[in-house]
Amino acid sequence: MNKLPVIPIVIALVVILGGIFIYSNSFPDTSNRPIDVLDEMAESGEKSMNQNEPVAEPEPVAEPEPVAEPEPVAEPEPVAEPEQECPFGQVLIGDKCELTVLEGNIEIIMDNFKFKPEVIKIKKGSTITWRNEDTQLDGGGGAVGWHDVTSEDGLFKSIEMGFNAGFSHKFEQVGEFNYKCTPHPFMTGTIIVVD
Repeated sequence: MNKLPVIPIVIALVVILGGIFIYSNSFPDTSNRPIDVLDEMAESGEKSMNQNEPVAEPEPVAEPEPVAEPEPVAEPEPVAEPEQECPFGQVLIGDKCELTVLEGNIEIIMDNFKFKPEVIKIKKGSTITWRNEDTQLDGGGGAVGWHDVTSEDGLFKSIEMGFNAGFSHKFEQVGEFNYKCTPHPFMTGTIIVVD
């Protein structure tokens, strides 16, 4: 039988395969990167047949500026209505000052040619003291330098009171008592006495 020599065939195959291996590794590996023919041509200065002008770089596209969200506008705080203040001897009921009943020893001030408060409601048996704190009284120009307290029904009458002087009266009967300052009749007041 004709035996083909095995060794020379194996050697021939090794030589052929080795040559193929060496030949294929002599070129750079481009399998992992895309080939951009135009970039390679631009680097080498070579022009393609279809290209009469150099390749222009695309203009950079500006990213749009972020639009700022408008700041939320805070709603204004409600403006509190100024709390209504009532004069001494009165309380706020709804939106109106109403007299309240006071008892014990109560003081009414004479100041700036007014009785303060002008109207007061007290419980029977309470004592009112009027005190002259009017710094406007000087007695100059023919005016008197004092005040007094005189009831219209004659129930009480004080002496002439200079600055810081006072007069007291205890109310033992129920009723409404109007009074004035004799030398200044525009100064008036009212005491309402209840059980």
